[in-house]
Amino acid sequence: MWCPEGDGRWHLGPPDEKPWLVRGYIIVYADLDPDLFSSSDCIIKWRRAESYSGSNRCFDLISNWLSDCLTNHHGRCPVNENSPLPRRVVDVGPPDGSKQPLLVTTTEGQTGKYIALSYCWGKRPFFTLKSSNMEKFKQSIPLINLPQIVYDAITLARQFDVRYIWVDSLCIIQGQDFKAIKD
Repeated sequence: MWCPEGDGRWHLGPPDEKPWLVRGYIIVYADLDPDLFSSSDCIIKWRRAESYSGSNRCFDLISNWLSDCLTNHHGRCPVNENSPLPRRVVDVGPPDGSKQPLLVTTTEGQTGKYIALSYCWGKRPFFTLKSSNMEKFKQSIPLINLPQIVYDAITLARQFDVRYIWVDSLCIIQGQDFKAIKD
């Protein structure tokens, strides 16, 4: 961890020859009210990185983090299991993966539990929702066509029995046609 002179921000990783260029960031919020937090809340436990993020060990770790958060911090970070669903979501299918994911258009006022994923798409051509493929997506979204990060989000949602995910590239119509501009 280091801080460029006069910058006022701390950076993780080795010193950078271009510290003004944002390469990624972590935002940390802290409420130092002693009535809310004890010093043990501020302890960060370091673990060796898992070589395969889809391992049972990683899922167990994530499950423990979620459980700890819901059990110990629920008053500070309320969870709403029946949040209003976005206009479109991807139904990831059952936890056993026996069905392909598909696009669902929700009804106004429909609620549920979902995971949101927004990510940098990169420079390669990417698989996105367009008005021309929307009806196909409502039948099925082939996993083979998805970027690894979206595939992983679907796997994670299935593992934690969360039926829906919202992914910007798959739930917002992309392109220049009328429907995309309206969306």
